[in-house]
Amino acid sequence: MASTSTKVFSLQGKSLKLDSRSDIESHLKGVDPTVIEEIHLGGNTIGVEAAKALAEFLEKTTVLKVCGGIYSRLVKSAGLNYARIGRGLCRYLYRSSYY
Repeated sequence: MASTSTKVFSLQGKSLKLDSRSDIESHLKGVDPTVIEEIHLGGNTIGVEAAKALAEFLEKTTVLKVCGGIYSRLVKSAGLNYARIGRGLCRYLYRSSYY
């Protein structure tokens, strides 16, 4: 389970290998992306399908202010999906007053 407070979602330093959608969704379950102000992912490996699920989660953010460790360990084949995660963040920034 992810470390969360009402405003922070963190998998920081857990050395997780998140390959599939279900791998990461088990950590995202019960987390409301609309209230998350910080997300920290450093020290983990995120694969293609998990990156897609994370991107979908991030596209729903409404108050995100800090995103740390998003490029922690890249699976080479996941590179384009990390770009999608970045697009999710950019969509959020475009909708918000933080850009």
